[in-house]
Amino acid sequence: IFVKKEQKLSRRLVYLVLGLCVSLMMTVTIAVMVGAPYIVEQAIAKQALQTAHHVANQLDEQAYAEMASNPVENDLYWELREQLNDIREKSGVLYALTYQTTPGDAVQFLVDGMPVDDIEGAATINSTSSVTTHEHLQEALQNDGTTTEILSDDTFGDFLTAIVPMKYEGEVIAYVGVDIEANQIAIVKEDILKTFVPVFLIVMLTITVLGLLIVRVYINRALTPLTTLQQASEQLANGQVADAEQLVSGVDTTMNNEVSRLAISFKATIETLRHLFTHIQQETKHVEEVMEHLTTQAEAVKGAQQQITNTTTFIEQRAQIQVESSSQTTEAMTEMAVGIQRLAD
Repeated sequence: IFVKKEQKLSRRLVYLVLGLCVSLMMTVTIAVMVGAPYIVEQAIAKQALQTAHHVANQLDEQAYAEMASNPVENDLYWELREQLNDIREKSGVLYALTYQTTPGDAVQFLVDGMPVDDIEGAATINSTSSVTTHEHLQEALQNDGTTTEILSDDTFGDFLTAIVPMKYEGEVIAYVGVDIEANQIAIVKEDILKTFVPVFLIVMLTITVLGLLIVRVYINRALTPLTTLQQASEQLANGQVADAEQLVSGVDTTMNNEVSRLAISFKATIETLRHLFTHIQQETKHVEEVMEHLTTQAEAVKGAQQQITNTTTFIEQRAQIQVESSSQTTEAMTEMAVGIQRLAD
């Protein structure tokens, strides 16, 4: 016969708490690994926007308005380029440049902020950007600034671009873009994997183990009355009310929880059953006494009936004798009458 293995409720509860703790650790770890770089990226983006606004405020809007109306490499162009390069170096950004406000999807460069003698690294005027899109410019116009996603370059490494509009007399004449180094994000990710995550897991595992020990002790203490109640129920099912009542009397009911209230109710039930059984025993004893009395009365009635039967039989016998005697007397008298008659004749 297959016997199902007994499963303890306390063990299930401990496993449940363990599963919740492990899920919490995994959730927090993933959140930190994903959230920390995001927070760093947002901080860098905010710094990049502040730097872009700072660079834009130092530029000569009137000169750029003139340059935007006639975007060619003239003396003004080289003057603005030298100025923008000087601001780039003082601001500590990787790259600084300006975009034209030409309609269409293509984004064209206006003034590049690289040194004037840097021909290969600088973007030429009116050339098209392969990174910045028209959507970036529209978002910068609507929100007074925007940033691109993190980009990677073999020369500059990881960086992001902040773009802000440049206005002259209330109209947008160009867009200023600055590239900010974003290698800190990779450093943060590496630091999280090397330092934070191991320490966090060790601390959480320690807390989990201690918590599970405390929870198990508490659960075992809270559920101990259930084992006693189970044993008492088995004894009660076998008719051992006194033993069940004695066993339940030792249950601790001071915790004031569902188990304690169940134990109190079980005690009251056994007490009620004990009184009921006592009453039944008393009534049974009374019924036995009544039955014994009825039996005695029945025996007496039976004896009386037997005596009546015997008396009736005796009377019948005596009557028969009387009948026989009367018959004999009648015959004798008849014979005497006949004899007298004969004597008279």
